[in-house]
Amino acid sequence: VILAHGLFVVYMLVRRQMSRPDLLRWLAAQLGALALFAPWIPTVIRQIRGGGGAWVAHAVGRPTWQVLWDTFIGFSIGPVREMLPEWTRRGAYVVYLLVLAGALWVIFRSRVEKPAGRRWSRRDMGIFCLIWCVVPIGAAWLASQVKPMYALRYMLPFLPPFCLLVALGL
Repeated sequence: VILAHGLFVVYMLVRRQMSRPDLLRWLAAQLGALALFAPWIPTVIRQIRGGGGAWVAHAVGRPTWQVLWDTFIGFSIGPVREMLPEWTRRGAYVVYLLVLAGALWVIFRSRVEKPAGRRWSRRDMGIFCLIWCVVPIGAAWLASQVKPMYALRYMLPFLPPFCLLVALGL
């Protein structure tokens, strides 16, 4: 999440949408979060070294590309896919893929217009949601290639930006 937010800040700096005071406030917030998290750092290191999440390694192992598709399915139609008829499932997948393609079109191909009184354009908001959804899930998937720990339930904090992307695509 911190990496995703950092990438978005870089995007905003490149687009000249973030002022120096805004950047300094963001850096102060990051330092504050680090200071509040500091007491937990030894615990995190111990869990990483000691095999925290070993049940994932035994149950799932190193995630394949299929796990990313399963995450998309879990985010779109939920965990009930076995209870739905096959034609319904496949139709839902197509609808969600088309809607997400629409969101990507809005983000990358539409005109950049900033509504009056707003600091961010629709593109900026879409890029924020895209980064917030894709970067943490991708980072967890990549890290799990070395130390398996990827499980769909740990990806649920990234469901809100997925839903916002769906709304943008609609």
